[in-house]
Amino acid sequence: MDKKNNNKGLRNKNIRNLVLVAAVIVVVYFIFRGPLFFSGDVKEFSMDEFVTVVEAGRVSTAVPLIIKSEVSMIEGELADGTKFELAFLADYEITQYLLDSGISFKVDNESQSMWLQIIIGAVPFIILFGLVFYMLRRSQGGNSKIFQFGKSKARL
Repeated sequence: MDKKNNNKGLRNKNIRNLVLVAAVIVVVYFIFRGPLFFSGDVKEFSMDEFVTVVEAGRVSTAVPLIIKSEVSMIEGELADGTKFELAFLADYEITQYLLDSGISFKVDNESQSMWLQIIIGAVPFIILFGLVFYMLRRSQGGNSKIFQFGKSKARL
């Protein structure tokens, strides 16, 4: 009878530990997800919409447009503060059009390597899975002490 109650208590501890680990995983996921993948509201323009906006004079002249030639993308800001993106064809003379329209721009030719992007994206998950693996390995067996922080048996 006593052994049965001990197994039930051990099972409750394991369930509690798994719930705690799951909660830590969720919290860490949301912490790492925010800065890496969050980008604010950005309006995507087609080329026709962009030409209409430029001709109407709604593009901000305070901040220069950024032309990312590696990915054929333009990032900018409208006069009302709305950020926008525009994908263009590589053979389209977008720089000449912007010069003729009197809009300032910067060309950004820098690009991150694909391997660096993969590593940066994978590091948080590797740390997270390593932590879970460590906690699960430590919690196996009947005498688990992984969650007994600060319960030293030392006496004065």
